[in-house]
Amino acid sequence: NITKTSVGQNPRSIKRVAAYAKLLRLVREESLKNRRSADGSGASRRWDIVTAKMLYALACLQIEWPELFRHLLQNPVPGMLQQYESWEFLSNLDEVRQMLPRYPDHEMLKASISGFVDELLHVVDQDGSGDLNVEEFEVMWDILNDAGMVSQDLPRASKMWDPLEKILSETARGSQAVSDFLLALRRSSWTDPARCRVLPAGKRFVHVLWNSESIGSLVSTGRDPLRFFMDANEEFGERATSRGLGACVAGANTQHYGTGNWEIDVDATLKSGRASEVLDQLLQLRTEAVAAGRSSRGRVTESGGGGRS
Repeated sequence: NITKTSVGQNPRSIKRVAAYAKLLRLVREESLKNRRSADGSGASRRWDIVTAKMLYALACLQIEWPELFRHLLQNPVPGMLQQYESWEFLSNLDEVRQMLPRYPDHEMLKASISGFVDELLHVVDQDGSGDLNVEEFEVMWDILNDAGMVSQDLPRASKMWDPLEKILSETARGSQAVSDFLLALRRSSWTDPARCRVLPAGKRFVHVLWNSESIGSLVSTGRDPLRFFMDANEEFGERATSRGLGACVAGANTQHYGTGNWEIDVDATLKSGRASEVLDQLLQLRTEAVAAGRSSRGRVTESGGGGRS
């Protein structure tokens, strides 16, 4: 099914994928061999049916949809694979738009991509939970890393917030409130390396991405030890207020480092006595508000399109 939903059943296409998969394996083995020679650590990787299927699937992806493959390399988190199953997400992806001229049936293209990803996730999802974790994604990561296609480290929960901690060690040293908030953040749903990435952006702030989309920034300066800004729509604010979290969020002006039009009040969140739970709720509310906003725009588009003659 991985072959059928990607390159199809054309013998030439299948032969091309098989040859490329073989090349990937050779590059992988040579990389490991050089690593063993360089550091003497005896680095090795397993080679089993899961790894073989994964390598073959990646070859299919790169041969049939190179644009989507490049997007994955630029956003190498487990949650991104699951995003590829969403037709709405694919429709808004520039890389998919670039592919459209090659495919006369655009809906069939999206169906093929989502079907292929579903088959790939079945291989990756070892425990059958339907939700990828970093350990399951590691097999794919190792293949890409050994082939020299990714260079950054595989994200781990224990190291996710290190870029922020590095900044705080200079700007907010000794602040108990900052330490307490960082602890709450580590214990919250935000610390999900399968979906969240924390990217350093200089000496004062970090960018936070969720499924490779900007979700906000955490900023630390000498005047303000820690501020947390979030990108969200107006409905997010309404939902937060209706859930009794109005004191923890407020609209933010644009005169600040990083991105975000809402600010999560660090002090108010800590004073609630349940900071991690509040952070969980705000993340969930933001997700719900964004989904509702997209659904609303879709209905408006359909309504507007239907009224034209």
